[in-house]
Amino acid sequence: MATDTQYADRIINLSIHNGLVRIDLGTVDTYLDGEERKQRAEVTQRVVMPVDGFVRSFAMQQRMLDQLNERAKSAQGAADAEGAQTGASSDEKAPAGA
Repeated sequence: MATDTQYADRIINLSIHNGLVRIDLGTVDTYLDGEERKQRAEVTQRVVMPVDGFVRSFAMQQRMLDQLNERAKSAQGAADAEGAQTGASSDEKAPAGA
C-alpha cells in the first residue's frame, strides 16, 4: 500500500467534536500589502482522529521535542568547547605585549 505524503507549514487549528479531534493543517504565504509584508495561512487538509490516538501522538511529539532539545544542547556544548579551544590557541600565539 502506498503512503500519501502531504506537506504543511503548520497546524492552523485544533478542535474536538463527538470524541474526534480535528487537526487543520495548512500552508503560509507571504505577500505585500502596500509596503507591509503580511502572512496568510490557508487550510489545505484536515486530519481527524479519536482522542486516544491524538493523546498518543502528542506523547510522540513530546519525545521528538526532547530529542531536538538534547541535540541543540549537544551542538551548543560542542560550539562552546571549540570556541574555548580557539580562544586558548589564539592566546598562545599572540606576541607578548600585544
